[in-house]
Amino acid sequence: MRVLAFLTFSVLALLPVSLWAVINVGLQPSDLFQRHETVLSGEIERVDRDAGKFFLRVTALHKGDSPKVGDVIEIAAVDAMAGVLTAGASAPTDIAVGQPVAAFVGKRQRRRENELLFYAGAFYLGLRESPTQWKWNAGDTQLIGTDGKPVPTMLGTWNGSTPQLVRMLADLARDRSYYPRRGYAAFKPDLLIEKLPGPVKGVALYDIDRNGLPDLYACSPAGDRVFLQMEKLEFVDATEWLGLKQASVSVAFADFDLDGIPDLLAGGTLLRGFVEGEQRGFKPTARLPLSAADLAMVHAAAFIEANGDGYPDILVSLNGGGLRLFLNPGKAGGAFTDITARAGLDRAETGAKGTGYFTLGDWNGDGLTDLYYAAGSGLLLIQDKAGRFTPQPGAPKLRFLSGEDEKPGFTGAGAFTPILGTGRTDLIVPVENGWHVIENRAGQPVDVTEHGNEISEGSFLHIATVAADLNLDGHVDFYTVSRAKNGHNRFIINRGYGSFMLGDVHRAYEHMFQGPAQELGGWGLAAGDANGDGQPDLLIGNEHGHLVLILNDTLAFRQPVENATDEIARMLKTGVLVVTVDGPLGVVGATVRLETTAGEVRDVRFIGGNNASGCRSPDEAIFAVREPGSYVVRVRHADGHERTWPVEIGAASSAIGRLKAVR
Repeated sequence: MRVLAFLTFSVLALLPVSLWAVINVGLQPSDLFQRHETVLSGEIERVDRDAGKFFLRVTALHKGDSPKVGDVIEIAAVDAMAGVLTAGASAPTDIAVGQPVAAFVGKRQRRRENELLFYAGAFYLGLRESPTQWKWNAGDTQLIGTDGKPVPTMLGTWNGSTPQLVRMLADLARDRSYYPRRGYAAFKPDLLIEKLPGPVKGVALYDIDRNGLPDLYACSPAGDRVFLQMEKLEFVDATEWLGLKQASVSVAFADFDLDGIPDLLAGGTLLRGFVEGEQRGFKPTARLPLSAADLAMVHAAAFIEANGDGYPDILVSLNGGGLRLFLNPGKAGGAFTDITARAGLDRAETGAKGTGYFTLGDWNGDGLTDLYYAAGSGLLLIQDKAGRFTPQPGAPKLRFLSGEDEKPGFTGAGAFTPILGTGRTDLIVPVENGWHVIENRAGQPVDVTEHGNEISEGSFLHIATVAADLNLDGHVDFYTVSRAKNGHNRFIINRGYGSFMLGDVHRAYEHMFQGPAQELGGWGLAAGDANGDGQPDLLIGNEHGHLVLILNDTLAFRQPVENATDEIARMLKTGVLVVTVDGPLGVVGATVRLETTAGEVRDVRFIGGNNASGCRSPDEAIFAVREPGSYVVRVRHADGHERTWPVEIGAASSAIGRLKAVR
């Protein structure tokens, strides 16, 4: 079945149009690239509406030898398109000066050598009269689908943004493109760790006892629970042994006093980890100055790097109280200091008195922790060198109300992640029944959700999203939980180039998820390698009280295939590198970059992100690399200390590379 699963996808091209969903697996941009003699991209230089024509300057010739880069092509609208560009007519919005165009010219078939297809926000058809004289004679022709509605014949080939298609064509020309038609991912049957007597809110997947195996933590109003992983996937309830008597809404771990022992932030209570002989545990401290009233208002809390000294600070979100920031005293010891006002978080423009989850990351790549606060219409808060947060101008205005009663604060827990593959950190933000993909366009936040294909295939009551390359193909995916008891969690696979697919609709194998947890919702969510096999797993806590571990099984299906298609061949040679960041100084807020030996950033991760609805994932970065070879791992700790390691990434995902990045 594993081999057959790779060979059957082309059959779906024969199905009725309405069954293609958004993706036509039989016709993709790579197919157009192969089937045409000339492939180019350009920029519209001039539009002559009176004459019904526009002029395209060639900026890149991806395939073929004519026309040349710099040539100007005159494209005249004729036949069915004759009235489109005439004065006063309503023209396509992407037929305008400065807009990019991608074009495929001359099919490799007799008598079709002059046919052309170009894309400018949509597909259009035409004919080539000469290399620089084209006719635009039709929009994408229509068929009638099984539902009786007209469907474009190019449906599912590409309906993303034109700049991303141009980027893909450049990668195709360099033999670097990867744009999968299927969701090559698989997960093992659910591993139910425990059913608690109350809902499970925040969760953590973190090595508490420092034995090299991640342990599990579950927050619940019925009492928090901790499960230590003594041997691989053998979990023991150690709550009482560790002396825990908490009932929390969120959880975070870090070594705040740098004594080598992880400490615990349970809601708004800071507990110091200790080891005395054979006894290990946590003791509550009074170091976090929150009043009893504040403690009752805690919505979520996390460790954060706020002043660049490498000692973990603390950020707390209060229901109706905005964000509060507390500075670690560092070497001096003692209580944390409330620096909310000094950090500029006491102002209305930074969300004072708001209610919402926050997301941690480094938006502008300066090594300082930035925030996304899902209160009001959403705030992207950038930290400057003085430790002050300021709203980023131009951030999209989103809606963070949830449920029939439109409560604030129960959606919007997202993740900073390089989801568009440009080497910069983008942002994925869940909303009530969908998501927003915010591109980092040279520092400017741009909402590119409309170009994301099946990004629109949402569920309802979305609360939190984590980002991880769950199918280990080199594109960072994301997973979202719904807080409803019967909510359908969503695994959205990143195809690259700003395009996404709904995982369990386009699965390549018989099953993607083999247990009920996928359809039982969730409040808490963490992602990381739970069993040491190099694959990111999922830890979910839900309204039913279930603490569930969903183990990734993707690599088990990567077996050699005869006559493998290009995308499968690339997938089979993809290597995996797991980087664990250790310190103890400056771990929270550290960034891990994977670079070529020439210094090109290929991927980046932020340590301490993926905090979801008040959760904690491991201090690790898992990279899947489609081009095996020599690379450099660059770790910049939160105090500015930077170190690099040369690494060799193998040509098969069965060989997991590992690096413990200790400063």
